[in-house]
Amino acid sequence: MYHPSISFKKKKKKRKLQILSLIAPPPDQHPGVVDQAQCKYGRVYVYDDLPPIFNKKLLENCIIDSRKSQCEALSDGGFGPEATTALAGIVPPELARAWYRTHMFASELIFHNRILNYKCRTMEPESAKAFYIPFYAGLAASNILFSGYTAKERDAPFYTFLEWIKNQHYWKRSNGSDHFLAVGRTSWDLKRVRDDQAWGTSFLLMPLMRKMFSFTIERSLGDPMEVTVPYPTGFHPRTVTEIKQWQEFVRGRKRTNLFTFVGGKRGYIKNDFRALLLDHCYNESDSCKAIDFAKTACLDSSSAVLEIFLSSDFCLQPRGDSHTRRSTFDCMQAAFGGRTGNLKDAFDIAVEEMLRRIVSNKPSLKGPSS
Repeated sequence: MYHPSISFKKKKKKRKLQILSLIAPPPDQHPGVVDQAQCKYGRVYVYDDLPPIFNKKLLENCIIDSRKSQCEALSDGGFGPEATTALAGIVPPELARAWYRTHMFASELIFHNRILNYKCRTMEPESAKAFYIPFYAGLAASNILFSGYTAKERDAPFYTFLEWIKNQHYWKRSNGSDHFLAVGRTSWDLKRVRDDQAWGTSFLLMPLMRKMFSFTIERSLGDPMEVTVPYPTGFHPRTVTEIKQWQEFVRGRKRTNLFTFVGGKRGYIKNDFRALLLDHCYNESDSCKAIDFAKTACLDSSSAVLEIFLSSDFCLQPRGDSHTRRSTFDCMQAAFGGRTGNLKDAFDIAVEEMLRRIVSNKPSLKGPSS
């Protein structure tokens, strides 16, 4: 149904917008000896003796959102399947190889694989300033979020984890204040306040967790124990050259649509704004294109999404299931060029911020500046 208060007009003039790209390639080898100046806040020790039930067994279950088994989505260290074939004719071959069908909840796997090669990782726990625990809390939660489990059942895997970690030597030394996790879901999924709530676990609110830091998607405002990271996209370049080539490709791309909206209607929500946007895009098809996830499976449409974003000047991004949407970050990859030069790795920035908070022991309410 057409709504007279919203209209889409033809574009008149293209405008260039530059942003600083913070993407950088992961190293290909185990970290060697680095200058101490490169490890300003000290070194990180990775728990490599974690019982398999806290990570490896969760991967074997292949459950990332509990709707169906998705082993492919958890493959290749969290990157997922390569998208090279699907992007043929959309993206140049030399750039398509940097794209994968990465799941929106795969960041804890990606983080784990990246930190194993982190330049300031140490194999000697006595020399560490911080301790990373590769517990896949997001995957553990995914097994129980969508079904009719009791609050006790939803919390059980996390009590099991805390029972193990609290007996570890380096945890007991600091009561966990120099330990941290990377969680692949929003903090709201792991901060159930009341037991009568039908959704979520209370993991991040459990007493033993209140001294430990965590990376989360969309941290709770005012919680100094969380550091925000964005949803992962499917773009995983291995070299700075690939980053610059992608920026040049995006800047030179011919845009044929003014607006694009990618999403699905929420019939159970009164006056659903997503439905409104979809209807308007269909009614203004000369200037707005849409992908309706009620007709096209969200998890299987990464190439179609990238193609439509690359052909549009603007992406319409209403609030999703949480405050932001994975689509927001996909759009940013397709819409913006970046400045070239010496690009500092976003992964390094995030870990340095975590180390800074741990070392200072005075958590800031602000995340790393962009």
